[in-house]
Amino acid sequence: MDTNRKSRRRVDRGRDAGAVPSAAPYRRWIIRPKFHLHGSLGIIPKDADMTVVIGPVLKRPDGYEFDTWTAGKEVARRCRYRRIEDAHYARKADIKASAQGRARAAIVCQTVDEFIVKLTEDGYPINDVYLAAKTPWLQRQLHNPLGLGDRPFVVGRRPVAGEGLPPRQPDLMLDDTEPFRLSRNHFMIEQRHETYHVRDLRSTLGTIVNGQPIGDHFCTDDVLLRAGENEVIAGGAGSPFVFSVSIPGPLVSA
Repeated sequence: MDTNRKSRRRVDRGRDAGAVPSAAPYRRWIIRPKFHLHGSLGIIPKDADMTVVIGPVLKRPDGYEFDTWTAGKEVARRCRYRRIEDAHYARKADIKASAQGRARAAIVCQTVDEFIVKLTEDGYPINDVYLAAKTPWLQRQLHNPLGLGDRPFVVGRRPVAGEGLPPRQPDLMLDDTEPFRLSRNHFMIEQRHETYHVRDLRSTLGTIVNGQPIGDHFCTDDVLLRAGENEVIAGGAGSPFVFSVSIPGPLVSA
């Protein structure tokens, strides 16, 4: 084999080995074909024209998946994977294919917030609501963001010994210890026409949405969510149950 051919193969192997960017949090990567002028990997950490947006791996009720947006189409969900490792493997394969020029140029979002912001700021269509843990403490129970869709979604506490079932079956049931911050039915996220609301479900300590307390002991038990990221605290000030709710836009201004 001639020297030039061996050299070309070594270069190609080097490109393949480093084609997938690191998953640093809150870092947006734009991936172009590998022969881009900015380097053999084609990874450019700034905004530019692209045709695909790849979101993070999400937990769904029946498995794991990641969302993608493609030019000329709406947000598409990859098929459900039973294991989170399989979803990450498929996502990395898409990223690598884009970096090597075997697929369209792409922007890779490491968090749900990045995915929402990118699509809403550029006017791309998105039609899902995402619920995520905002504190490391809560992330021990809610490991991956949840895509909520357009149906009412109830968050509550898992009953302890001696307690009955709550009036509503929670879609997300979390553990808590006495003195309880979280009620068995605490709050609900629901879509009404083209907007989304958080409603406190007569919880003991109430709910705080973007700094506004709601519940039986306050002026209202319902509040409108804004486009982008919203903070929801279940159980009053100082509670560890702090959630991030990302809403597609444009809905209402912050």
